[in-house]
Amino acid sequence: MLKLTKNQSTWFENATDQEQKAFMRKGPAEVAQFFNIKTEKESFAPAVRGVRIAGTTEDINKAQKYAEEFLDKLQQEDLPVLDEYSLGIDGSSVTQAETCYEKDLRIEGVLHLGSLLATDAFEGRCLENLHDEFIDILISESIEIEESMKPLRPSFDDEELNDDVGSLVADFLLSHNFQGFAVYISCPVKKYHSDTSASYSWGWKRTSWVYGESFEEAFKNATAWADRMKQIDLDKFKAKQEETETN
Repeated sequence: MLKLTKNQSTWFENATDQEQKAFMRKGPAEVAQFFNIKTEKESFAPAVRGVRIAGTTEDINKAQKYAEEFLDKLQQEDLPVLDEYSLGIDGSSVTQAETCYEKDLRIEGVLHLGSLLATDAFEGRCLENLHDEFIDILISESIEIEESMKPLRPSFDDEELNDDVGSLVADFLLSHNFQGFAVYISCPVKKYHSDTSASYSWGWKRTSWVYGESFEEAFKNATAWADRMKQIDLDKFKAKQEETETN
């Protein structure tokens, strides 16, 4: 069953009845499962969006039906519209974590360029490891970068690539108003055994940087990159399979 985040739980406890209903209206209708150690019996309770709405029953289908009917009634009510993002109760972090799990995607580092540029974090060349990696990717034209990062890449002459290159990159980013989020991501290289099954280890992985004016945009670019990497590995398997069949 879906579990509320701390922010959601705190907000829900202090919300009005109408606000609580508006929150639950997004669903899903689900079932909470319980196990009594003494009786060794399972019981089930209907819930909507992580909120339990009735007592327990031993019939899981009955609990599910109750939850679905409750949610259907909420859909018909005239309820306030909640700005869940502003309230901090949209649960986006949980959704993003689930997406990363599904796509075998890791967010290994996040740079908020606006704050770094505002505090001269890129001055000189003795930078933090992640900052240094970010600068190197931008100035190394031989390294292929993800599409969302390409507008951030300046074009410098070799003689400009000195100890002050961090400041030059910072000036370029500021002059083009790139003050969003640069995100360092990774995913494992997969060895496919069929169209739907693959093995992998995080010891062998691809890495990349993506950019977005908001973290949400950067995250969207990250998931798109993960999808492309998956397709590359799948295409390799299919090509090898076709070669084997031909021979």
